Amino acid sequence: MKAFDVLRDEHVLIRSALDRLELAIAPPAYAEIERLLTLLERFVDGVHQQKEEEVLFPVVRGELREMVHGALEAMTKEHFMARAYLKAAVRALPEAAEGDPSASALLHDSATHYVALVRAHVDKEDEILFPFVERALREDQDEVLCAQLANVEADLSAAGDREALAALVKSPPPEPEEPAEPSFIDARTLSDEPERRSVVAFENLEAGASLYDDGVHSNVWLHDFGRGLAVQANQFLIVHDGHGMVLDPGGPKVYPDVYAETMLRLGKGRLDHIFLSHQDPDIGTSLNAWLMDTDADAYVSRLWVRFLPHFGIDRLLESRLHPIPDEGMVLKLGDAKLILVPAHFLHSPGNFHVYDPTSKVLFSGDVGASMGTEDPVVRDFDAHVEHMAGFHRRYIATGAALRAWARAARQLDVETIAPQHGSILVGREMVNRFFDWCEDLPCGVDVWPELFTMASLQNAE
Repeated sequence: MKAFDVLRDEHVLIRSALDRLELAIAPPAYAEIERLLTLLERFVDGVHQQKEEEVLFPVVRGELREMVHGALEAMTKEHFMARAYLKAAVRALPEAAEGDPSASALLHDSATHYVALVRAHVDKEDEILFPFVERALREDQDEVLCAQLANVEADLSAAGDREALAALVKSPPPEPEEPAEPSFIDARTLSDEPERRSVVAFENLEAGASLYDDGVHSNVWLHDFGRGLAVQANQFLIVHDGHGMVLDPGGPKVYPDVYAETMLRLGKGRLDHIFLSHQDPDIGTSLNAWLMDTDADAYVSRLWVRFLPHFGIDRLLESRLHPIPDEGMVLKLGDAKLILVPAHFLHSPGNFHVYDPTSKVLFSGDVGASMGTEDPVVRDFDAHVEHMAGFHRRYIATGAALRAWARAARQLDVETIAPQHGSILVGREMVNRFFDWCEDLPCGVDVWPELFTMASLQNAE
């Protein structure tokens, strides 16, 4: 069928571009990498995959239904993962070209994963999916499919991108480039003491960076993959010597991106644990997918173990959902320990935070959440209060719970507070100011006792 010949011809160009990218990343030729990533994003993600998702896959689903449902779901998921790897490479490229070693490693790893994933993906389509579908579809559908594929490319005005990519892969390869000297001080160079923090300079911190990294143990702030109406949410990954735990991984819309970046950061390691601070949809409605696609065990308050299956957890996976007792627990990650700290009624009645003694980071869930600020790090605590106050007053049940939590949290050696929403609080002075603020904040029923009155309803006409 001609429609599949169109897609196969595009696969030939894509394979050539992947070969060229593989040559460009080791040793790196940054200008070449930038051109390739730009054109791959425009043509592979923006055109080729759109043709499959908007035209081919819906037709196949309509005609073949359950016969290829699993295969199409796998292909679509690989599209999402490829986009996540490509975005990670694009984000890392500028700092890698400036000489940042962590960005260089991320660029290399994300581009390498992208090449391997897309190469295997197009092979599966050419060798398995396309021949099967060609045999099943009627010949009279071919003309319609060809026209629809052409319409997608015309709507996207993509002919120039195809030609530019074809010209690039045929041109002589450039010489590798030496990276520039780093343009900022990396705190990892400031001390060789093993007990000291080894962390990317916080003036450069943003989502996608490491909050802590000593070469064995790291805390990664994953990129913000939220979009649209969904509340902004931070996802974090703790890695120790090849063992990983993802914290509050979010819902199904962000799952492909969060999963892809988690696997990228783990490399040859494995995901051991999935931590859910409480039961909200922004916390873990993607849990079934995580349990299906990894061997990790999930941990949540004992109050929610029988509620989370309503998110669609397969009964064969329920044995890997473990209850956290009310008093908390210590969880092993390789030979490191993580402390699951009680934070009940903040705002959930069964709520926990994670304290990492190695990095001295307290992952505080909704405590410390802020809204309406674009700065990844709190610079001015007094100015930042207005971004936290409304959320805490409305979402925290009572100031008594917040005060009890603050008194208990002071017993931990905390240098950084990383909430699930908004900016991160860095440094002991900032952390102590936040504890002071929590101990003196009325919230919930302290502020709005009128929320319990029925007078307005009784008098309504």
